[in-house]
Amino acid sequence: DAVDGGTDEPLGRIDRLKATGTARLDDLRERSSIVDFGTELVDRWGRVNASVVAGHIAFRAFLWIVPMVLLVVAALSFATSADIDLEGGGTLLDLGGATIDSVEASAQQAESSRVQVASIAVIGVGLGARSLVKGANLAFAQVWEIPDRKPKGLVAAALRVLGGVIIGVMAGAF
Repeated sequence: DAVDGGTDEPLGRIDRLKATGTARLDDLRERSSIVDFGTELVDRWGRVNASVVAGHIAFRAFLWIVPMVLLVVAALSFATSADIDLEGGGTLLDLGGATIDSVEASAQQAESSRVQVASIAVIGVGLGARSLVKGANLAFAQVWEIPDRKPKGLVAAALRVLGGVIIGVMAGAF
């Protein structure tokens, strides 16, 4: 009997502490909207498995960035074949000497196959943008806990993503 009382006592103390903590948190939530918001945020984070959703979006963004870099290399190879001064452009963008040399070398290496590289890159960027839009719609539905529905106009949405990135890069350069 003494042994049973010894094992029940710690569990009883933990249950009492948990009940007291929950009551205090509920009281704080009623008094402060900030505490209520923070508590709801933590609850939702766990409920919708937000870490997995963030990883899903990061993976799809990576699948979009890889062909985008290939597209940039193809564009630079076209610029090299048209005798555009890449070093002057790199200096204008405040790129370091090593970065400028690396960009010029990759553009020159891709010069012989620039059409093939560009066509594969365009297809990859289109598919990657489409995938990213689908992933963003899925994440939106999961985070807001609404039913997932197939987005309409997926190609147009992918083109908007691509256009937005291009405008963002150009704005950053200026």
